[in-house]
Amino acid sequence: PEIPGYLANLGLSLRARYQSGDNLEDLEAAITAYRRAVELVPDSYPRKAAFLGDLGGLLQIRFGRLAEPVDAETAIQVHQRAVELTPDGHVDKPLQLSLLGLAYDQRQHYLDRPEDGEHAIWAHCTALSLLSNEDPRRAPMLSNLGNSLHTRYTRAGKDEDLDAAVATLRAALHISPDGHPDK
Repeated sequence: PEIPGYLANLGLSLRARYQSGDNLEDLEAAITAYRRAVELVPDSYPRKAAFLGDLGGLLQIRFGRLAEPVDAETAIQVHQRAVELTPDGHVDKPLQLSLLGLAYDQRQHYLDRPEDGEHAIWAHCTALSLLSNEDPRRAPMLSNLGNSLHTRYTRAGKDEDLDAAVATLRAALHISPDGHPDK
């Protein structure tokens, strides 16, 4: 059981090295490490959903760099599996849903698939419905939802989407603590 954790740690460090040096080999090696970690553990393994979420994020990074549609497709599949494996009521369920929403947002943006916007909004709304108003993850998830609503507005031109985007983004800003570097 230790090897999958070691692989995930390696993948995390390779991702950091990729982000600091932009060496595609590091990104590829990080993806390989996480894939192997996922393969080695049963679905009942407590960290499998987290491994899948990280793998999905790496595939999204590679999609953003290489624009290979298979990476966007696989990222969504991986994030969907992470959501499925995260039990209802688990503290990470909102995070996994938010990551799924971000993957749909990315695919919609690059591959012009409006239905992905609907899936993204659903995932972000569902994630938010699982958080208390005091949860520190609420502001960034509101921001993600606001961005998805804005994207839908730019595609469909419905003023109610723009109004909802503005209200949601204002709410994210409002609940961000004073002194927060992003406020």
